[in-house]
Amino acid sequence: MQQNRDADVPPTAASTWDDHETNPGGEVVFTPGALNLTPGDSVYAPVALKTGEGSIAGSLALQPPVEATGVATDAGLWGALTYSVKATETPTACNAATWDAFGTEVIPAGTGFETGVTPAQQQLAADEANIQYYCFEVTLPADAPGVDGLQGQTAAPAWQFIATSVDAETATP
Repeated sequence: MQQNRDADVPPTAASTWDDHETNPGGEVVFTPGALNLTPGDSVYAPVALKTGEGSIAGSLALQPPVEATGVATDAGLWGALTYSVKATETPTACNAATWDAFGTEVIPAGTGFETGVTPAQQQLAADEANIQYYCFEVTLPADAPGVDGLQGQTAAPAWQFIATSVDAETATP
């Protein structure tokens, strides 16, 4: 699986892609303001994934966030933040202006970081034939419990995509 995360210009097959076959993988970069969330604010981050050249097809399943390695996370903020994720095969910038029309919901709005979810799977065609564009939205709800005491706290979520190869001979059309 290969990753591209350009927020301003959605990548194409000809864009520069990084391979992230090992842990830790690529970095998700949120829109400006991510380090200064105030109650009611949301920030956005794009991730684009595709199969590599000469690969077989596969499916992707996004896993719930975990605390990023090497960054101290405050439990209060972690418990207050919510997220949502959308996916599309159409090249679309990921930001507040495009969020409502971005694509299909993979993780519902308002999902807490500690909430276990079973997201829908997205399909990747063999040999770089399509790209899945994801847009992550992270929100500090205005009505989050203890929101007034969260100033100066840190949370660093990490998400994993689990990719499963699909054998072309056993795949159904």
